[in-house]
Amino acid sequence: MSEDRIEINLLGSQEAINGLVLRAGSVRRGARLAMGGTTLRILSRVKSSFGEPGKPQRRTGHLSRSIIRIVTDEGEIITGIVGSTLPYKTGYAAILEKGGPLPAMTITAKPGKVLAWPVGVGKFAFRMRLAGGGTFKQARAAAIKASNRSRSGGYAYARSVKIPARYQRAMPYLRPGFEEERPLIEETFRNAILAQIKGQGAGGTGGES
Repeated sequence: MSEDRIEINLLGSQEAINGLVLRAGSVRRGARLAMGGTTLRILSRVKSSFGEPGKPQRRTGHLSRSIIRIVTDEGEIITGIVGSTLPYKTGYAAILEKGGPLPAMTITAKPGKVLAWPVGVGKFAFRMRLAGGGTFKQARAAAIKASNRSRSGGYAYARSVKIPARYQRAMPYLRPGFEEERPLIEETFRNAILAQIKGQGAGGTGGES
């Protein structure tokens, strides 16, 4: 999965820079709080987008649970990361973000349960609702409704299903969350640092958790 980075450099007169050096502790605290708030907002945007048209759907919650944020403070560098814990580059999270081939697989139902999928007019209604921008839940409701209206529709059931290799279209969810936050980053850091220098606390950055 590709990485997006922003470097923030403090530029100004030598007198101003010397003043910041003397307040290095406040600057670092402000930057750390700003990074915490920034990554928290990106994480919230990413997770809340699941289920929307064109975004990954909420079927098992596995992908959503894999999205985490990390803020590290080492030496002169404060780093914020928002991403998935699933395998880098080859994992399901990366393929959904950028698109790519999915290998053949076998899906087996959990003990005591069965797999179900629409057939006939139900299958047609399911695909049409997704193609029209509907969510997975909306497509399933459309399939059930169509099946109930026609004797040629319904659902098929099985304990396991073999899915052939296929290509997954891109459904970006990480990059949009980052791009929405990008215009706010510079101001977020500036306000947080100034607030710490003036002794006014976190400056409304969203805080760290």
